[in-house]
Amino acid sequence: MSTLAKPTITSSGTGVDILKRNSLVALTAIDEALDALRHMRPQVRDYPAGVVAFEKASAQHTARMVSLTAVRAEISELSVALFIAANGG
Repeated sequence: MSTLAKPTITSSGTGVDILKRNSLVALTAIDEALDALRHMRPQVRDYPAGVVAFEKASAQHTARMVSLTAVRAEISELSVALFIAANGG
C-alpha cells in the first residue's frame, strides 16, 4: 500500500483537468530526461584513468537513473489516481 499523498478533487480546488495535464507534462519531461541520461551512460574509453574511475562513474549514473525512475513512478501513481478520480472512482 502506498503512502503517497494524493490530492482530493473538490469544486474549490485546482481543476482535475489541470492536475491531469500537469501530471502528463511532468511524466513526458521525466521520460525525456531518462532518455537523455541513457545517452550519457559512461563509456570506458572516456575514463583512461582506469577501471576504478569508470566503475565509480557507472555507479553514479545508475544512481541517477534509479532516482529519476523512482520520481517517475510516484508521478505515474498520482496520474492514475487523478484519472480514476476524474472518472468518478
